[in-house]
Amino acid sequence: MSIFSAATVPARLKDNPLAQGSLWLTWSPSFRRLIGRLRQAGALRQRVSITRVPSCKPYDKTYTISYGKLAPELRQEIEQFLPSLKTQPCGKKAVFFRRMLSPTLNSNEIRAVFALLRVAFIQQEGNPAASLYSPVSPEKNDPGFNLHADLYLPTKLWLIFDDVPDDGSGASLFLTRKQLLRSMQSVPGVPKKAHQEVAQLLDLPLAKDSYNKMYDLIYDRRKTWCQRLQAAMSRGMQSVCLFRGEGYLIDDRNWLHGRSPVSQAVTERRFHRLTFDMDRDYSAQ
Repeated sequence: MSIFSAATVPARLKDNPLAQGSLWLTWSPSFRRLIGRLRQAGALRQRVSITRVPSCKPYDKTYTISYGKLAPELRQEIEQFLPSLKTQPCGKKAVFFRRMLSPTLNSNEIRAVFALLRVAFIQQEGNPAASLYSPVSPEKNDPGFNLHADLYLPTKLWLIFDDVPDDGSGASLFLTRKQLLRSMQSVPGVPKKAHQEVAQLLDLPLAKDSYNKMYDLIYDRRKTWCQRLQAAMSRGMQSVCLFRGEGYLIDDRNWLHGRSPVSQAVTERRFHRLTFDMDRDYSAQ
């Protein structure tokens, strides 16, 4: 059963090349019906709490929910949608979403839905690190976020925006892995070793969370080539301004992502972020 259906590109993005060249999706009718049954059963009012997955340190926090309280038939229905989510293509192209919140879901309910999907994934894989629904770190003032790869153990990053401004600030930024590696090769002064280490982090299965290691390799302010590399990355960067109920799904090894400065504080509900699909070897791609 498919968790998504095709959607049209928002009219305001008609002149955005990335938005126009990408697939847009929304909840499928069958998954919307499941949401209705979960709501009727009280599952979307369950308490969502935070737990830790030690093997994912230092970013080991994840939301969780009591999956066992669901009726067996509801658990079975949720699990029927996992294959379509896991196999949704997003390697070479980003996938975008719209109409994922109201009127279908409110902020609390999508938190429950993401938590239920996360627990269904880890039960299926038999590994608590197989999927993370990571909390957002609030910020009073947000200067934006440099292009980066999260490099969790799971490779697919699914994000739906919730508490975001509609004034055009906080645009999502994207850069392909190919563009990053090409920039590192072409910018004078970037050591061959740094290029090789970044390529290896993006190509090979990870034994541990590697966000900090890669970020430090790219944004080492002590290095004279750092600003030149950032300038080259900016030239290849694409951006899309996404509003509430919109979002994206990317392969975290094929895409770097970031955001431009935001006009309001970043709250814990800025977005809902689910990672899934365990790591694999990308070097042959």
